[in-house]
Amino acid sequence: MGEDVPEPTLQHEPTNGERSMSTRKNIVGNTATDVDLKFAQSGKGWATFTVISNEGKDDKASKCVTRCKAFGELAENVASSITKGTRVIVSGREQTEDWETNGEKRSGNVLIVDAIGPDLRFATAAVTRNQSKPSTALAASAGYEPSDPWATEPD
Repeated sequence: MGEDVPEPTLQHEPTNGERSMSTRKNIVGNTATDVDLKFAQSGKGWATFTVISNEGKDDKASKCVTRCKAFGELAENVASSITKGTRVIVSGREQTEDWETNGEKRSGNVLIVDAIGPDLRFATAAVTRNQSKPSTALAASAGYEPSDPWATEPD
């Protein structure tokens, strides 16, 4: 966790004048792995984890395994909040990821996470808001005190 590695390559850009299409997907399931948080040399963080969801009930249930990635501040929040076995609701965009293993080019789908949270049918959660980071000039003109995130605007 926290090691310095190259940022993953995703097929974000359209090729040959085509529009880039990604499938929006919402999944509800349990995290099958702990969150693995890494940082690129630029300092941007990303987190990877796997979610397993069941489709159907009893013996006829099929399992769907989804590899997930979150970037930036969301990645750091996921890493500090979600552990293996946590029941989660995940929303994101399914995209293709390319990589190379032992000289062999490979690709697979990954869910780029836009939002994630615990499933409150099976757990409780205490939400701690991140302190917003307004520009210094705007903050000073509004009387914003970094030590008091709930302060009201001055009269």
